[in-house]
Amino acid sequence: MSSRTVFLILALLGPLTFVATSAQATTVPAPVIDSFNVEPVESLTAGNDLIFTVSGTPGGKASVRIRGVTRTINLDEVDPGEYEGEYTIRSRDKITAKSTIRATLRKQGMSSRRTPLDEPLVVTSASTVPATSSTPTTTQGPLSIELFTLTPVDAIEPGADLNFKLTGTPRAKASFTIEGVTSNTPMTETTAGSRVYEARYTIRRQDNFPPGVKITGTLTQGHETVSKRLDQPLVKDNDPPLIKNLVPQNNELVAAQSRLFISASFDDGAGSGVDPRSVLIKLNGRDITSQAVITPSFFSYQPSPSLSLGNHQVEVSAKDLAGQSVRTNWRFEVASSNVPTRLPLEITSPANNAQISGSGPVEVRGRSAPNIDIKVQVNATASLAGLFGINQDILNSTVRTDAQGNFSFNFQPRFAVPGTRYEVKLSASDDNQTREQTLVLFPQK
Repeated sequence: MSSRTVFLILALLGPLTFVATSAQATTVPAPVIDSFNVEPVESLTAGNDLIFTVSGTPGGKASVRIRGVTRTINLDEVDPGEYEGEYTIRSRDKITAKSTIRATLRKQGMSSRRTPLDEPLVVTSASTVPATSSTPTTTQGPLSIELFTLTPVDAIEPGADLNFKLTGTPRAKASFTIEGVTSNTPMTETTAGSRVYEARYTIRRQDNFPPGVKITGTLTQGHETVSKRLDQPLVKDNDPPLIKNLVPQNNELVAAQSRLFISASFDDGAGSGVDPRSVLIKLNGRDITSQAVITPSFFSYQPSPSLSLGNHQVEVSAKDLAGQSVRTNWRFEVASSNVPTRLPLEITSPANNAQISGSGPVEVRGRSAPNIDIKVQVNATASLAGLFGINQDILNSTVRTDAQGNFSFNFQPRFAVPGTRYEVKLSASDDNQTREQTLVLFPQK
């Protein structure tokens, strides 16, 4: 090929574009940790909180590892490039003031680490800010509460100590309020300018802590006041909740009727209680949650009167306020009204999971086979402060049905405090058949 031909080809192609090789490609830089801090504690004892902060490249995933602690502490990005997380020291942890503590920041497959902390883990004379006349009494920026926490206790009972901690603007006036128990109880700043306020409240025998009791931390400085509600359980919650008192019962044969209800009660014992927002209910695989009545204590759903004959499957899942989950499922069969069923036993009033008044006797009515004896047991239970783990029989008796199978009896509630539940258990026997029913009732709030 002649040189003139090559020149003509190049002219037709126009300016050449050169592609960068892999060596010229731009690489993603590793994330950078600018600072790694902790709020010093007075001692590394069980129940104390370690609050870590990491500043660095935004949009990453930050975590902390402590020698002597088995778990990784994940931090949340509270502001761009600002990560924060809290860890409560457990009794089995082996942490000392010299324990190695490492922060890791990951982003897009790259990571960086930083050891040690920029300040000591335990308060020392060098890390304490002395209060002097030159110390300013005001702070720059708006008044704010970053954290308001409580060290969970084994049980809400007389003599138990509730240890509160509030982290926010320093050199302000801090307090906490437990609705119906104590108001504006002062909290003390651990050291001047530390931003950490603490207080202890010892539960008295007459105190009442109903489910979801409102507990609020407050900071006041000048004419400005801010508050933050406690959003964690008071009691150490290591056990998931239970789903009990299934209606209809598992494998029960029920006659086609317009009064059919599907319900169950939630029981978290002395735990944090079921979060109604977490409850999910399905009937034959279809989500019916939005159509049900849901409380921390029970759910109830009335299906359409046209519910088809045959088998039906109920699935229920829920979580307590500590995040522990429970799931159960059961089945029942709807049969035509003329299909013979086992020994009848029906509670006609009050409805299951109903609320009752604590000021007068409660009448329970029902139907069963004519002229038979029905054993009745009423039990009151509560595991919250004010009643402190009560489990008491209210009534043990036997009632007899009339010629039409109707029966009724009364019992007197002894406790009207929210958090109490009354379980009414009925047992009927006739012609070698036994049938049981349970009715759960709650005092009005």
